[in-house]
Amino acid sequence: MVKEALSVLVLLQFIVGYICVGLIAGKINKSFFRIVAVLLLGGLGGFLYQLIGVYGALYLLCGNFILAYIDLKKFIPVMGSLGIAMIFNLLFDHVASMIDIFLGVPSNFSPMVYILIHQGIVFILSTIFCILARKLLLRRLPQGLASKEGHVVSLLCFFTYAVYLVCIFLGVGLGNTIQLIQLNLLFFSMYLVFMLVSFSFYSRSLRKEYQVKEKEVEYQAMHRYTSEIETQYAQMRKFRHDYQNILSSLDSYIEEKDLSGLSEYYRSTLQRSSKSISENNFKLDDLSKIEVKAVKSLLASKLIYAQEQGLDASFEASERVTEIWLDPLILVRVLGIFLDNAIEELDRLGSGSLKTAVIKYPNSVQIIVENTCGEKVGHYRELRQAGYSTKGEGRGLGLSNVDELLGSASNTTLETVIEKERFTQILYISEIEE
Repeated sequence: MVKEALSVLVLLQFIVGYICVGLIAGKINKSFFRIVAVLLLGGLGGFLYQLIGVYGALYLLCGNFILAYIDLKKFIPVMGSLGIAMIFNLLFDHVASMIDIFLGVPSNFSPMVYILIHQGIVFILSTIFCILARKLLLRRLPQGLASKEGHVVSLLCFFTYAVYLVCIFLGVGLGNTIQLIQLNLLFFSMYLVFMLVSFSFYSRSLRKEYQVKEKEVEYQAMHRYTSEIETQYAQMRKFRHDYQNILSSLDSYIEEKDLSGLSEYYRSTLQRSSKSISENNFKLDDLSKIEVKAVKSLLASKLIYAQEQGLDASFEASERVTEIWLDPLILVRVLGIFLDNAIEELDRLGSGSLKTAVIKYPNSVQIIVENTCGEKVGHYRELRQAGYSTKGEGRGLGLSNVDELLGSASNTTLETVIEKERFTQILYISEIEE
């Protein structure tokens, strides 16, 4: 009966570990084959525990690592997710042991019932804290554990779990007593608090650094946008002055009733002046409706640059946009990739147009970037693979980076449309419910 209970315990620990790692990583594979694999690996773990005892924890660690890596294919973020999940499992295993002893569960229930109660406590507490940890990570690190800063957190958490394992192995060698369990729990709690405080200070410094970089980019782009507005204003003043002179010059033609001269003067002067109104300089007026400074600055910078290169670039906004529910750094990087790719494609073609738009709905915002493209454009799935490009070797990381950037934002949806030599990226951003 004890051996069967131990096998069930290890199986449940493996399942709980798998779920918690998925919660931290933000992806739980629930396919039939994955469920079978988890049950088989957990059952094999129970058998190994009967042979090597507590050192079978290394098998549980490796098994969950392999499963998570198959899904994420990112080594360090998997280490971090595994480390955080196992820390919670380990910590709450000690908490559950203390609760069991306090309630007298071991002496009042059979081994199988005792294990189910114990592991149920671990599962509930670990699940709650893994969900909270995931939210905290995304709040502090918008790209989660996939960012450079997330890699530091990942290695720190995995090292912390390794230290916890060493303490457990030493405890087994010395003999697990209630005093040792209490001491381990105290040590684990202190270490965890220290790590959380360190992470808090570290994330704050990162946030300040991000804000400084964001303000710098925003300032440079806004400065360029302001200069362009001043240029447009000067051109409008010049046009108004010239137009007044033109109207005055019509007097002589009218007084002399020189209709042929008036007709020629109109074609050579007035039509040319009228055409200047519709040039690129007046196609970005709707940027004034965008009140999100980071987005406005980037759009202004990229579109003005496109116009300076002689490209047909325009912008439209349905109404004023005061808020976009996505981290500004992520949004700026994604839009930057879209616009850079569009400008490069138009440069390559030597003709075409770039149209951008921001459409506001009651609970969402839609951002559209559309450009002329060549006939030989790959399928959108190929375009979003790292390394694939129609522009030559060593290019093509942009759209794969977009997928990584938006992967941590559950309120975004990206649609790519390729038809009739038009390449369109449509980004839907929904309001985040508090």
